[in-house]
Amino acid sequence: MPVKIRLLGLSLLVLFPLASGCAPEAEPDTDAEVEPLGTIGTRYLEYLDLVDDVNRFHCDCGAKAGDFASVDECIAYIGGPVVPPLLAECYARTFDDFEQTRDHVECVAGAFETMLACLDAAGCGGDPVACQQQANVGACPSPSYEFDAAVAENCLGYSLPPAFECADGTKIVPWLECNFTPDCADGSDERVDCPGAHACMDGTIISQEWLCDGFQDCSGGDDELNCE
Repeated sequence: MPVKIRLLGLSLLVLFPLASGCAPEAEPDTDAEVEPLGTIGTRYLEYLDLVDDVNRFHCDCGAKAGDFASVDECIAYIGGPVVPPLLAECYARTFDDFEQTRDHVECVAGAFETMLACLDAAGCGGDPVACQQQANVGACPSPSYEFDAAVAENCLGYSLPPAFECADGTKIVPWLECNFTPDCADGSDERVDCPGAHACMDGTIISQEWLCDGFQDCSGGDDELNCE
């Protein structure tokens, strides 16, 4: 498929598995007075809108290229909105409870603003990976494991498994290990011994599936060399 929809470095909160039974079962009390969102939660919802806008850009290009019959078909193919509205509201309120997540939310929101502006300027014939690299989403700090655990408890109704401990002592959820996006500040969660890993010449770890796919994922482009 010519249009490659691969969003790099997304927050854990847009990657939580939405398994059956994980979402809160109780119906919201529409008569209860709802506390307004704080600045962190509001900014987080803006970030989700930006992610959806980036996906819609790619889908618009895919529809124009004939890869999909319509933009809506493409959106359905990638799973619809990045986070369903009810969960997004719960995530946002949990963000408001953790002041230390402010830098993360501002960083990812700003990065997707940069990415969307780059994609709009480049148009459908542009290089989406170059826009991802310009946005540098992966450089954003991750929320703490404790925050992720609160989201799991408050919004999804389950407890997280034991954390993966980075070399610097910080903790992340275990499924972020070996996902080809550095989630530890020191990058210790991404190693050459991760299953299916490939080490770029600059030391960056990428998936072997990204080799010779027509998109530059290593900074030096060595993943696209010697391809038949």
